[in-house]
Amino acid sequence: MPRPSVLLTPLAVAPLVLAGGAAHAHTPPTPTPTPPTPRPSHPTPPSFDGAEDRNGLRNADELLFWDDDVTSQKSWWIHDGLGAPGGLPVGEEFVVMGDLNSDPVDGDSVHSAIGSLLPNPYVQDPMPASAGAANRLRCRRSEHGPRR
Repeated sequence: MPRPSVLLTPLAVAPLVLAGGAAHAHTPPTPTPTPPTPRPSHPTPPSFDGAEDRNGLRNADELLFWDDDVTSQKSWWIHDGLGAPGGLPVGEEFVVMGDLNSDPVDGDSVHSAIGSLLPNPYVQDPMPASAGAANRLRCRRSEHGPRR
């Protein structure tokens, strides 16, 4: 569940919507035998802010939303814009897709947020392993050194 804001008053927080400037969508499946339900997402980049780390914390909340959404025991608080209960139905297959703007080790994100989603027992991280991905990693390491 999103944590109370330490940066804004309750009156200022009340009208804020978690999926504000970025995109989160529950897209109905196409009519084929048991397709996975798409969960397209583009969370807020965790940078371009000040010492308060507002974007980093918002990115973390958006990632934790997906962790709760796909876990029925944690999705009790999720409702759509009309107030209908949300969360992925138990046993339904899904695909969280998009640039989540987070890495469990590198970058400006709150590493524990993606670090919570990736090991979720309902999530399978595809761990990109193409020749292009391996080459990009080698280039990145030669440019920036090993991962932190």
